Amino acid sequence: MVRLSEQILQNNLQELRDLLEPSPVRAAMLDRIEHVRRNEELARSLGIGFPKEFQTLEVPQ
Repeated sequence: MVRLSEQILQNNLQELRDLLEPSPVRAAMLDRIEHVRRNEELARSLGIGFPKEFQTLEVPQ
């Protein structure tokens, strides 16, 4: 029983570590979102409508 509890605890701790550590995929997605946000701000400042399809980004999980 103790081993199973320890294993569950270790698995949960590892999942938490994985969530806290930066992921290259997440970093790239955040960069992409920031790039789109800046382009949208630039377009608005120039009086250009930003196409709707560029306003929604899907983030992989």
